[in-house]
Formats: sequence, C-alpha cells, structure tokens
Amino acid sequence: MVLGRMIRSEQTLLGTFMALGVTRSEIIRHYVIYGIIPGIVGSVLGLGLSVPFTKAFSAFYIENDYEKLIYETEYNIPACLVALLLPSLLYVLTVWIVSRKLLKASAIELLNNTGKDTKTINILRKRRIRTGLKLKVRSIVGHPGRSAVTVLGVMIASILLLLGFVMKTLMTDMMENGIKETIGYEYLYYLNYLGDMDTIPEGSEGASPVLSVYYEIPASTNQVNIWGVDKSSEYFKMKTMDGEDVDLNGYYITNVASNVWKVKKGDTLTFYSIADLSEHSVEISGIIDDNMHTYMYTSIENASRLAGFDGVHYNAMVSGTSIPISADIVASTVVMSEHSALFEELMGPIDAVVYIIIVFGALLCIFIMYLVINMIVGESKTGISVMKVLGFSKKEIGNRVLDVNMILVIIGFLVGIPLTFKVAEVGFADTIEEFGIYFKAELNLRTAVGLLIGFVIIFIAYEISLLLQKRKIAKINMVEALKENRRNE
Repeated sequence: MVLGRMIRSEQTLLGTFMALGVTRSEIIRHYVIYGIIPGIVGSVLGLGLSVPFTKAFSAFYIENDYEKLIYETEYNIPACLVALLLPSLLYVLTVWIVSRKLLKASAIELLNNTGKDTKTINILRKRRIRTGLKLKVRSIVGHPGRSAVTVLGVMIASILLLLGFVMKTLMTDMMENGIKETIGYEYLYYLNYLGDMDTIPEGSEGASPVLSVYYEIPASTNQVNIWGVDKSSEYFKMKTMDGEDVDLNGYYITNVASNVWKVKKGDTLTFYSIADLSEHSVEISGIIDDNMHTYMYTSIENASRLAGFDGVHYNAMVSGTSIPISADIVASTVVMSEHSALFEELMGPIDAVVYIIIVFGALLCIFIMYLVINMIVGESKTGISVMKVLGFSKKEIGNRVLDVNMILVIIGFLVGIPLTFKVAEVGFADTIEEFGIYFKAELNLRTAVGLLIGFVIIFIAYEISLLLQKRKIAKINMVEALKENRRNE
C-alpha cells in the first residue's frame, strides 16, 4: 500500500520519463528494486533478531519450569528460507501490479495528473451538511482501501492486545474456580491402605474420609478421578453451574470433564476400571464449575460399589487444618495452598509472555495509525494549505484531517473482540486433551474490565500517532495551494 501510493504520487515524474523515451518496462524494473530492497532488508533483520529472541524465550520459559530440561534450539532451514524470500516476492508482485496499472495511461495524462480521484470530491457534493462532517465522510468512504487497511490493522492490534488480557483473565479464573472455590479443604492425606468406614484412623477427628479411584474413558488419554464423598462432610458443599445444590446420591462431573468427553447433564458417561477392565455407565446429574480437574463427585457408597468393594471404604482423608494422623499410614500429603502457589509460580513465564503480547499490540497500533495518518496528511497537503490560507486554527484542521479515523479505530476494535475470544478458544483447545485443563474464554466482569483497559490503550496509541503527525501538519506551508493551482493551469 505504501509503495503503491509512492508510485502514484510520482506520476508526473513518470510522465516526464516516458516523454523522454524511457520504456514502461524500464520504469517498472526501476520500481521493482524498491520492493526488493525493503523485503530483503526486513527479512534479514527479522531472521537475525529471531535467533537471540527464540533462544532467550526458550531459556526463560524452560528454566522457570519446575523440572529442568536439557534442550537444544534448532531452526527449520526451509522455513527460514521461505521467511527470507516470501516478503521480497510479495513486495515485487505488489510493485509490478501497481506500476503496470498506472503506466497504462499516456505520458500526457501522467504529466497533466489527470488520474486524480474525482469520485471522492463528488461524495455528498450536493448535500447541505456541515463541512467538517462532509470531509470526514469523504476521507473514509472515498478511500476504501485505506479505510480497510486501518480497520484491519487496528483489528489485528486489538486482537493481540486483548488476547493478553483475556489470557490473564482465564488463568486467574482458573485459579479461583479450579482450586480456591471448588476445593473446600486445605489438607489431603492419601493413605497407604484401604480403610473401612467403621474404623477411622486415630488422630483424624474432624477430617472426612474420601475414596479416590481413577477410571479409563474409551478413546481418551485423560482419566476420570471419581471422588466418593461422605454425605455429611463439610468440605464438599458444592453447587452446579445451574445454581443447584449437589446431591451426592447422583454423579456430578467438573466443567473440564464435561468439555473433554463432550457430555452434559442428563447424558450417560461410560468408563472402565483400570484393575479389572469392568465397564460402568452412569447418568450425569449436573456440572460443577471446575476447569482444572477431571473429577466426578458422588457418595462414598456409590464410589465403593463402582470399585467392586464389599461395604464402604476410603483411601484418603481431607481436613481444613493439619491433623495429628500417624505418618506410618500416610502415603502422601497435599497442601492445597502450596499447590495453588506452585501453580501460580509455573504461570509466571506465561504472565511475562502475556505482557509482551500487550506491549507489542500497543506498539503495532501506534505504527499502523502513524502510517495511515501519514498517508492522509500527504494526500491532504493541498487541502491543509488551503485551510491555513482561509484562517482555520490548528485544532480545526486537526479535527477535519486527523480525527476522521476514530470511527475506523472503534470499528476495528469492536470487530477484534469476538475474534479475540475465538483465537483464545482455538489456542487453548489442546490444553483440554493434553493437560486436562479447560480455559473457558467468555465475557464476564473481569474480561469486560480487560476489554475496557484494552480500548483505553488503543485510544492512547491513536492519540500518540496523532500527536506525532500534528508536527508535520504545522510544517506545511500555505504556498502549497498556489503550487497545486499552478500545476493544474
């Protein structure tokens, strides 16, 4: 787009070349070089910067993991060659198409600059509306390519910016709904034996017995952990996503389990015992809002029956506080607050990536808006000069020339909102099957705040680009109008 406008702005010079006998193919070959140079330079710089960046990113992400890995950064040579050559080819193709189309005109037409855009001038020409509004409509409607690039650029910048806020919100919601809200206990003691409900271990007063058994799901790499819970336990006072109380006589699965195995309330879930491969099928009574655990909750009696036990048994104890249970019968202990802290620590590198995405989106918006507004100022140089001759103030000129893109910025931002949620949904789709974690991208109060902050950042980026261009407008001399009038005589 920039190269195309540069070529069109030099059509008087092209007419001079053609009048002097320079062939069209020679002129096209000359401008093709303009496409090769930025393509090659940009590709080389991009590839050069990607090497230290990918190494630093890999080291930062992996070395912050809880398990240290030995790795070596490798690069795909064919992909590097494509990244090196493709931009140059696209630049060359664009320049060839634009210059070939422009050079269809004769030398006289190019010298007289008869290729001016007269359609834009005729927009709302006979309508009696405010001049400022008429100029804004002409700037937007009369230049559909430029308007489309503005909307597309702001949309991409908004997606990057909002994606960072949405990712941050998803991780926060997962922490609160996956660990802190649905888990009502602090200590989980896995026992090294199978206990009978008639005999509770000494020192476990105030704790609740549970039976935790894993089962295989057909055609799935994830297992379901069925939790048999004592109906009188104070640590499992949960509600479904419909707001109903959980009746442990039924079978309730978490939200992530519902999405992994595509089942909902009223559906039947089939699973197999790992020990004897016996098949079981239960009807799902409801969905619990937990996006982090592939659990099924039921009564300890139902869980014991599914496991094939005679009577009611348990293999773990849960408690709100530490209990003086004998270490000889405890296989492992899980402290939920430490579990949450560990998960938050593991999310640290992702937080850094999120902030990088937000900053990059803001910078991209500034770059795009600066580029587009620079085009507007360049094309409106004569009009700005005329406004100065007529005595328009800097503010009035800015309102008529620069502020026309605000509506396009809003449109690009609004279009980017649903696309952001779609990108987040697609990007986190594999976390369900791979890790058993469900990132639910939805509009809620926290994401709405993130969207509002994102719009404020986009607006600030837009104002910064305007501020940078106002200096250029101040340098435009009033004699530009006389120069243009002399060219048309």
